[in-house]
Amino acid sequence: MIRILHLFDDNSGWQERVGASQLIDRLPVERFTSRAAAMSGRVRRWVLPGGQCVDLWSQCWGIDFLGAPAARRYLQDQRVDLIHAWGIRAALAAAAVGADTTPIVIELFDPGLSDRQAKMLRSIAGAGRFAIVCSTQTVRRCLVEKGLEADRCVVIRPGVDFALINAARRSDLRGRLGLSRTDRVLIAPEPATRRGGHFTAFWTTGVRSFLEPHVRLIIPGQSPEQARVARLAGQVGLSHLLCCPGEGVPCEELIAIADAMLVPSSGEVPTTGIAWAMAAGVPVLATAVYATAEMLADRHNGLLVKPDSFKRVALRLVTRLDDRRQLAAVSETARGQAYQIFGLRRCVDQHARLYENLLAARLPADGITDSAVDV
Repeated sequence: MIRILHLFDDNSGWQERVGASQLIDRLPVERFTSRAAAMSGRVRRWVLPGGQCVDLWSQCWGIDFLGAPAARRYLQDQRVDLIHAWGIRAALAAAAVGADTTPIVIELFDPGLSDRQAKMLRSIAGAGRFAIVCSTQTVRRCLVEKGLEADRCVVIRPGVDFALINAARRSDLRGRLGLSRTDRVLIAPEPATRRGGHFTAFWTTGVRSFLEPHVRLIIPGQSPEQARVARLAGQVGLSHLLCCPGEGVPCEELIAIADAMLVPSSGEVPTTGIAWAMAAGVPVLATAVYATAEMLADRHNGLLVKPDSFKRVALRLVTRLDDRRQLAAVSETARGQAYQIFGLRRCVDQHARLYENLLAARLPADGITDSAVDV
């Protein structure tokens, strides 16, 4: 039996919650058992499969000599065989107490890695058995360019739960959010950041509302950027265009009830939200940065516009929203691809293979191939 500890830090968000929950719920029980711990009180409120509680990781960030002994005792008491860190700070905490004896897997979704973060990862890479799961080839390329060993970086595409999508569509979630059946609901993926173009998405919605009064924009989750956009919307009298459910409604359910997704990013961004939109048949309109262009081809399975000033990008997106026939066509293609690329069973099986590779001292990527290569 392989005992996995899923460790979260205060930057862990919906992507990390969904990914870990899928593994906890679906890894073969005859081969794996899972626990979860967090360095953040916010994460401890998450509801994981089976009603599993999230333990408090007792390491004190920044004063490791106080927290490390208790964290080591926790690993020993729980007889942890492998730590799956869902974030860079979680990985550093895990390495500080278990790198010499316990293999570490780090899951990364964001290709916008800073030099400081890359330096942190390189400091971990030299100790013990270690691998990084990259959600896309763009994430992997970023890591390799910043000095991480290529054979330690494995691409495993996120898994999408089609049953959850169908259930969300059948639910009355729109009504509970105050959205009518006649509203055209747009969504910008979580997390809301300056780089993610969430203000541009709001600007697009505002301009579109002059042509289509019943358009609305969902900005999921809570973040400083989400609060900033909501504040600006109030200042210009357009608060009615925004729907900000906070952390009470899962992002994956919000994507399922949307009519289109806007990803007008100014830089590289996580693309798990795009994967869920493709699977839900929600057309995606995005700026053509490396991360989005890896997922989408213009007029094939999505609509791409050239990165530019936020006003020009917004105007181009407003125009692209006109052609509903084309939006329907690209979403149908994207949904078919999602079945092949983002299969949940394959995602779980590949993680299981990675765990076994590390514990057997094999190369992390042994027996693992990028599901997008087969499409």
